[in-house]
Amino acid sequence: MVTSEEDSCEIIIDWSNQHNSSVVDIPELPGCMPDGIPVEEAVKNAKEIVTEWIQTATHEGREILKLRGRLVFATEFSEGID
Repeated sequence: MVTSEEDSCEIIIDWSNQHNSSVVDIPELPGCMPDGIPVEEAVKNAKEIVTEWIQTATHEGREILKLRGRLVFATEFSEGID
């Protein structure tokens, strides 16, 4: 599991009406878009999938870029806001 700031990466969290859950986009790691309800579950799932992605990429000999270590929350509130 990603546990240190050195191993952290940028995540963008958004609500998906289609999936009725929070979806986490991890721009630095192609194909990583875990989800969960509530948002804390989505973030927990993101930490696990980042670790798995890095392990798989390492095993397959793929290049892993240095992670930026920023955390970004991005969402759009359009319902119920005047």
